[in-house]
Amino acid sequence: MSITSNPNKSKTIEKAWNREISRKFAELKAYMITIPLTSIVTNVNAEQQAQINAFMAKFDARAIGIFLDEPWQSKYQTEAYKRGIERTDREIKSILTAQEAAKLPTLDVGATALINTAVHSNELDFLHDRANVKLKKWIDEMLFDTRNILHEQMGIVSVDDIHEAITDRINVTTSRARVINVTEVAQASQRSVIKEAQEVNAQTDQDLEVQWITKNDSVVRHLHARWHRIIMSLEQAARNVTISPWNCRCGLKVVIRARQSNRVTKIYAQQRKVLMQTEKAA
Repeated sequence: MSITSNPNKSKTIEKAWNREISRKFAELKAYMITIPLTSIVTNVNAEQQAQINAFMAKFDARAIGIFLDEPWQSKYQTEAYKRGIERTDREIKSILTAQEAAKLPTLDVGATALINTAVHSNELDFLHDRANVKLKKWIDEMLFDTRNILHEQMGIVSVDDIHEAITDRINVTTSRARVINVTEVAQASQRSVIKEAQEVNAQTDQDLEVQWITKNDSVVRHLHARWHRIIMSLEQAARNVTISPWNCRCGLKVVIRARQSNRVTKIYAQQRKVLMQTEKAA
């Protein structure tokens, strides 16, 4: 089962998440220009401050309402996590004998049921909370910078110029939110693979490990290129997914080390060499 071209099988989730991100920030930009803000040609500080306070009170409330009042990101992480469980269970079935697989009735339970078990629900809760904390941090930074824009530009430039400056700042936050998207979808998939393999190992005498799979292209970072197709323990994989995670597109595939042929191991070693040379040249 090759998953190199799209290791986490997550493109549809990422696109849907990006569409919602774009809609939400477009809504905030559209609302921003409706908040009363008049040009002040003389430096009347009290009047300026009153306008800034009124603008920020409404802008802040709308931003929080759009982005932070409900965990809207959770559905995308949950879907990526479920897909990771489903793919992992299929991979486990494919590498076990019929007799070995028969000892694991949970492989036929399905991700929707498994996701409610303690090990998976706790992991998902962690992912949901982390993504929300990241988004809140960036929204807070955007609001802080917006207040600075108002302080620095009111009475100096036109209202249109102020709106344009705030729009530019919103666009920066939009890009950062998309980084959350890519990173958290990948992590949801990676962590679900590890947790599901841990559960199977706990139920059996199997020694499932995982293979790190990059997208095998010219922009794979050097550190992750070193891990391409390397078989590692679940504990090592859990550590590695936290190292340089931003914009990581890598996936994990469940394997049994003893059942990988020497020929395939050599092919992967050559791929790894080419990847590292390509990244270094870039």
